[in-house]
Amino acid sequence: MIDISMQASLLLYSLFFLIGFVFMSVYYFLIENRDKEYFYFLLFFLLSSLGSLMIVFRANLGVFLSIIVANSLLIFANISLDIGIKRLYKSPLHLQFYVIIYSIFLLLFLYFTYVDFNAVLRVYLYNLTVIGILGYALIFIMKRSNSKSPSELMSITLGFIIVAMLIRIILLMVLKENSTEFLSFSRDALSIVVVGVANLLIVAGLLSIVGNMRSQALSESERSKTSLISNLPGFVYRCLNDENWTMKYLSSGFTVLTGYERKQVIDNNKISYNDIIVKDFQDIVKLDYNKALTANRRYAGEYQIM
Repeated sequence: MIDISMQASLLLYSLFFLIGFVFMSVYYFLIENRDKEYFYFLLFFLLSSLGSLMIVFRANLGVFLSIIVANSLLIFANISLDIGIKRLYKSPLHLQFYVIIYSIFLLLFLYFTYVDFNAVLRVYLYNLTVIGILGYALIFIMKRSNSKSPSELMSITLGFIIVAMLIRIILLMVLKENSTEFLSFSRDALSIVVVGVANLLIVAGLLSIVGNMRSQALSESERSKTSLISNLPGFVYRCLNDENWTMKYLSSGFTVLTGYERKQVIDNNKISYNDIIVKDFQDIVKLDYNKALTANRRYAGEYQIM
């Protein structure tokens, strides 16, 4: 069995979140559209790392900072993750949910710190609070996703974290840990590493959602563009400036205007576009177009086609 101290596991836990923060930071500064939701994801990794590091160095920070503030940062981190996901989907935020769940958490955490000092119950409380926040995010994603959506990866990741935290609670109950010093929970150390690894996988989950949404937006843009082009008079094309005016794209209006199927002309499959132009105009079109190209102006001309 792997033997690891609680301090070592918390340091690894912090490292996982720092890695996530660096990765998301690089991604944030590389993308063109820096929407606010990415800031919340950065906040998730940063606050999680800071909170766990404060617990590691609790001997130098005192009870309030290393217990109340540190765990509050961890809760705020998960709230930030949930808010970021909601903003990705342009969904309204139910802030009262976060206020209620954090208020309950804080009151009970204060009680088990200053009235009835109980480290085990604090661990239970923290895990149950995070499970509630992540479960709220998981239900939201599952409602917005379909079975073929890449955002399913995020659902799996959140589900894995929730299960890992539930197992952690059950193990603590079975092992009956009763120490008042959290850092002495050596049998709980490995479960923290597992939860940390699961949280690092959130990077992949977030990128899958972002990639999926950008793909959908691009598809919608392409559909809109195709719809616009199909309703324009005449036809729209993209061609090479060669002797055949080799067509690479033709809108549906081409068939209406010329009688030729688009697939017959694209890439000169059956006939080239130059062959459709009446022969007396072929050289004139080429000359006028090249003059416009040399003068860096728009080409506008009339010619007959067959």
